[in-house]
Amino acid sequence: MIPHQIQTGCLLLTIQRHRMKSTDSLTRISKVGSILSSSRSYPDHPFLGVSALIRHQAHIVLIERGKEPHLGVWSLPGGVVETGEHLEEAIVREVREEVGLDFIPDSLSELVEILHYDSDNQCELHFVIGVFICDLSSQTESPPQLSAGDDAKDARWVAIDTLDQYTLTDGTKDVIQRLLSNAQSPIRIG
Repeated sequence: MIPHQIQTGCLLLTIQRHRMKSTDSLTRISKVGSILSSSRSYPDHPFLGVSALIRHQAHIVLIERGKEPHLGVWSLPGGVVETGEHLEEAIVREVREEVGLDFIPDSLSELVEILHYDSDNQCELHFVIGVFICDLSSQTESPPQLSAGDDAKDARWVAIDTLDQYTLTDGTKDVIQRLLSNAQSPIRIG
């Protein structure tokens, strides 16, 4: 039986999905008082995220992660989309928080799905990430100043030909190479 206090179609569909998995999920849901776990480790659902490939001539912005997952590893700036937030708003907020840069993305260029399984074949991490691209080369003569904040331990402009000197999160180098080679057609915003 679906709990009576739940009224919206979106929540109703979510509960029905959990019911098909196991009756334990419904028991856990009613005890916890929430529909989905907010834990990023062993999640009940994929997390929607955004990241940005921000370029200035032969350099791109990379951040060193200051928190798990992937503490100390380098990646493109970005993070999780907040409820009620448009994707473009999310990436503008995340870039401002992580590197102190105000920018307007050119386009949503790619969707990337990240799935990590543990040794028992349980889904440990599941993210769907919209990757935006922005080229600041024509806007300023030199790259804008960066300031690491929020989840970023460090933020810097990195020469594209030196990417091999950085330990990058899984798949990041491939995404960067694809986007820089214009292999993907951009998904226009709006």
